[in-house]
Order: sequence, then C-alpha cells, then structure tokens
Amino acid sequence: MSQLILESARDDRLSYRAQVVQALADFRREWQTIAEGKSLVEVEAPVGLVLADIADWLQLNPQERHAV
Repeated sequence: MSQLILESARDDRLSYRAQVVQALADFRREWQTIAEGKSLVEVEAPVGLVLADIADWLQLNPQERHAV
C-alpha cells in the first residue's frame, strides 16, 4: 500500500515537473520571438518583469508569487 502512495506522489511530481518544463519552454519561445533573432544571452530585460512573466506562465498563486 505504501509503495502505491510513493509511486503516486512520484507521478504527481513528474507531471508537475513536466508542466514546469513546458511552461518555461513556452516562455523561452515567446522571448525568442521578441528578441527577433538575437541571442537570448544578449537580450536585456528587467528582472522583475521576467519573474512576473514566469509566475504568469506557471500560474502561481499570490503566495507563490510573493515567494518568487
């Protein structure tokens, strides 16, 4: 029984991890469009706005946003 609980928790974490990776990949694609072919390493952006965008993509709740 405890093995099933552990496997379920592991599946939930992997699912959440996959969602986070997908959200970050979508975020990167949006920034690449904005950068118009420039290297993302060379793009200058306000860190606060970047974090707010990431929080939006991850659909963080107000407490999570405050932590970020």
